[in-house]
Amino acid sequence: MLTVAISSGLVWLLFKVLYRNSDAELDGYESLVFVLAPALLVFLVSIFAPTPITAVAELLYWIVPAVLLRKVFDVPFWQAFRGGLWVFLIVFGVTVATVLLFSLEA
Repeated sequence: MLTVAISSGLVWLLFKVLYRNSDAELDGYESLVFVLAPALLVFLVSIFAPTPITAVAELLYWIVPAVLLRKVFDVPFWQAFRGGLWVFLIVFGVTVATVLLFSLEA
């Protein structure tokens, strides 16, 4: 959950920069939903599915925010696609950094 908190903060800062001139104002709760909803879905998939499917389920970090941006905030398709990609890259980077940080302590 540490990665979710850090990632949602970074997503909030990034979206403040990306969407500062548009009507889609994102607050902290929405950026938390962009990261928490896919995290819970990935967690459920990891419980009930084998490992290769769990690796593919990480793409939910890209799909869920893109769909939310497109359907809820009426952002154009390519901008929603790019926003979902940014969320995926941020979560992936924070996850890798957290794993590396905690593996160095052991």
